[in-house]
Amino acid sequence: MDPLKTPQNSPEKPVEKAVDTLSGAAQSATSAASDALHRTQDAVKESTERGMAIGQDALNRTHAETQRLGQRGVEMGNEALKACVTAGHQTADLMSELNQAITELGNQSISHYDRLSRQAMGVRTVQDMVNLQSATVETLQEHMGGFARLYGLYVDGLGRIMQPIAEQAVKSQRHLSPAA
Repeated sequence: MDPLKTPQNSPEKPVEKAVDTLSGAAQSATSAASDALHRTQDAVKESTERGMAIGQDALNRTHAETQRLGQRGVEMGNEALKACVTAGHQTADLMSELNQAITELGNQSISHYDRLSRQAMGVRTVQDMVNLQSATVETLQEHMGGFARLYGLYVDGLGRIMQPIAEQAVKSQRHLSPAA
């Protein structure tokens, strides 16, 4: 054997050592990269699952709130419809009252016209003419009072008709305000 060539100084041993070292380093790096990849995948999976859970929760809350608001809208529509029906019944009642009052006023007018016509036919003196004028003024005053009563019926009736609609509008406004 050559004294210069000892097994320790053999050129094959350093190469093998280098290959072993590089192989070990590559395996270590591959293992570390694989571990890092698995940790990254796990973190992405966990983050995705949390994001999906948060999104699902938000979707569920939005769905529930939409259903609640839709139901409230239907209730408000029903309440408004009831108020309009009530106002319609009150309008019919008002029209009936006004019709009756107008009929009575018309009958009174015919009666007064008949009486004044007979009185006019009987005018013979200046005093008869003064009496006819006085009766005509009195009749006109009564007739104007009848129209004032008609107007009062109309205004009061409009107040009754508008009351349920106004109350419903206020109630709806309260439910729609942000503080409600």
